[in-house]
Amino acid sequence: MKSIFYLLGLLLFVACSTGDTTSKATTTTTTSKSVAETTKAPAASDAASLKGEIDEMEAFFKSNGSNPLDKKKASLFVEKSILFVSLYPDDEMSPAFLFRAAEISRALKKYDQGIQMLDQVYTQYPQHEKAPVSLFLKAFTYEENLNDSASAKKYYNEFIQKFPNHKRRKDVEQLLSVLGKSPEELIKSFQKKNR
Repeated sequence: MKSIFYLLGLLLFVACSTGDTTSKATTTTTTSKSVAETTKAPAASDAASLKGEIDEMEAFFKSNGSNPLDKKKASLFVEKSILFVSLYPDDEMSPAFLFRAAEISRALKKYDQGIQMLDQVYTQYPQHEKAPVSLFLKAFTYEENLNDSASAKKYYNEFIQKFPNHKRRKDVEQLLSVLGKSPEELIKSFQKKNR
């Protein structure tokens, strides 16, 4: 008789546990659905809306060029640009938005983020007009902002190799010739040339 009560108790426990699990699973599914519904890709009208927001912010930055950078708006600009590119990578404006976001990131002193976006322009959109400049700025950021002469040299040389006829080639060659030299070394080098 005890074994029957034990068995009934066990069945009741399992039934209650299964009910709770089902209830939790239903709640989890509902929560997952609401998260999934909010992260669905926007419709085409949303692309135009997002593009409009980015353009408005860019116009704001251009009109306030001499004023200090509004860091909150600048960060929002970068976020919206990254969002646009992730949702619409094939849109003709994606490489331009990404390039501008990289410039803003550099202005915010988020150099690694800027380099990552410049690299994305260069590798993901190699035919875009900003691809060569992106590689140049990537090298320049390593040199000027991160004091990483080895990486700067690598990317300057890659620029010369990939874009031998680009208008910035001479600038890059000149930067390579002084890369890693101290101000004193540069002065001595300049004095030797002028003797």
